Amino acid sequence: MDTLRHLPPGAVSLNGVLGNAIRLTMRNRLLRVDYGLAADAFRHKLDKTANGWCWRGEFWGKTVRSAIRAWEAAPSDELRAIIDHAVADLLSTQAADGRISSLPPEDQPENFDIWNRKYVLLGLVRYCESMNPSPIVRDAAARCLIGLMDQVRPASGRPLCQYGPHDGMNSASILGAVLKVYRLTRDSRFLDFARFLHADDDGAAPVFRALESGLPPAQILDGKAYEMLSCAEGLLELYRDTGDAHLLDAVHRHYCNVLEHEIYITGMGGLKDSVGEYWDEGRFRQTRLEGVGALGETCVIVTWIRFVLNLLRETRDATMADQIETALYNGMLGAMTPDGSGYAHRNPTPLAGPSWRKTGAYQIRGYGDFDCCLAQGPEGIATAARFAALADGDTGLVVNLYEPAAIRLPGGGSAEITGGYPYAGGTAIHLHPGSPRRFKLSLRIPGWSATTCCRVNGAAATVEAGTYATFDREWRDGDVVELGFDYAGRIATPPDGSPFAAFVKGPIVYCRDSFLSDVNKPLPTDGTWKAAAFGMPNAFRSVIEISDGTRLADYASAGNKFDPSNTLRVWLDPAGC
Repeated sequence: MDTLRHLPPGAVSLNGVLGNAIRLTMRNRLLRVDYGLAADAFRHKLDKTANGWCWRGEFWGKTVRSAIRAWEAAPSDELRAIIDHAVADLLSTQAADGRISSLPPEDQPENFDIWNRKYVLLGLVRYCESMNPSPIVRDAAARCLIGLMDQVRPASGRPLCQYGPHDGMNSASILGAVLKVYRLTRDSRFLDFARFLHADDDGAAPVFRALESGLPPAQILDGKAYEMLSCAEGLLELYRDTGDAHLLDAVHRHYCNVLEHEIYITGMGGLKDSVGEYWDEGRFRQTRLEGVGALGETCVIVTWIRFVLNLLRETRDATMADQIETALYNGMLGAMTPDGSGYAHRNPTPLAGPSWRKTGAYQIRGYGDFDCCLAQGPEGIATAARFAALADGDTGLVVNLYEPAAIRLPGGGSAEITGGYPYAGGTAIHLHPGSPRRFKLSLRIPGWSATTCCRVNGAAATVEAGTYATFDREWRDGDVVELGFDYAGRIATPPDGSPFAAFVKGPIVYCRDSFLSDVNKPLPTDGTWKAAAFGMPNAFRSVIEISDGTRLADYASAGNKFDPSNTLRVWLDPAGC
């Protein structure tokens, strides 16, 4: 039912900052992962230990899903061979009853078991959808799901919502995976099971009822952020298969609630505990110096990006693309180490005081270098290519992101994007459809660009911020659309009324970095800047000089030493502190 669809693997090649990040994380992380160790969780049933339950079983699915997204963005024979082998290795652990579980049979499906199996299903489905429509893998996914259904049907006498932590949200989040297996197989049993999970009080209904009620996120069960977003993703998938407009309305309302209550200026979300994993009115607490836990688990950012992109495909709401862009260029890039080998678990905390970046600690001692955010972080970065351009019908193209890129047009031919986006300068889209043909070209006009100049082959066109500008015409080789965005500096103020301010230019949040200046130096309130300088020491992507003569770095590369000696600060006190 999507109005927009994704382009095929390899159709979008990003050549700017996000494209470089994709290639770095592929080379320095995804090509080096011990995928066999991830499969050992299932091979040797490692998630029940003398010290309690663990979640090793999530790492295989999360990491393989990241690898597939990276392969789509930058196809690599080496990575493809690794993914093929990882899938075959996992299938070798499948039991005769179809189950792929990291727990012994007598302990299934307790604790994280359903959550882990969800990621197995999602990894197998993504492999079939994007890389290899193998009937062997498809049937393995179906058998895996049937094995789970036999354990949690009403006859078991125990509602699915009573399995797993976080008030059952971990287990309920399998709804989306169930529907993806249904689409892969068209086995009606899976659609029936999805309906049961959603509708029956013996299923996973409590979280879905709460989401559909429109409650603020922090008031829904225990508030665990990316598990809740995953459940909302499940509702969106159910809408796609049933056409129930009530579900789409509920998902859209949840998106608005998360945006209104939880997302920071950097596009991140999550707080409350020591690694930033819960909703807790974060938008209004982002300037707090203490008492709020850490800010911004990377898994939350990744899930938010994926969730919003899925919803954007239904709504065509350009303001949603603005949110994805903010998260990608600030929170997501900022979570990645400069070489792409690591990702932060929690992001710099506090935002209104000196803080530093720290890579995620390995979560389970003695079990390789796995961490949930290290496993999912590459997916968030790689989703940039999936988001950058979408197909509209058979031949139309929707452009969401303007960093330098090469794009294969849906109806044949290509397009090239050039310019200095997202930091400064003009942007041009060069079209090469081959033979002249008519199609729709829709361009996101960012909400942050107060006045955007647009010219089609030199002729001025009127566009509006926060919308898509659509040009339905015959295009020829050599046609050019030029865009001039408004990169004027802006002073942002926090929604809680506190006396802080932050400097924003384009989609980029700028901040103090201890290598450039005193991080506690006050920010001038005139909102002006003098010049931009690139290639500055300490590997900053962008540095601007503001009206008092000092420099600010883009948030994503500020603090990029990932060391306590290199601090940064986002929210500044105009009076100093």
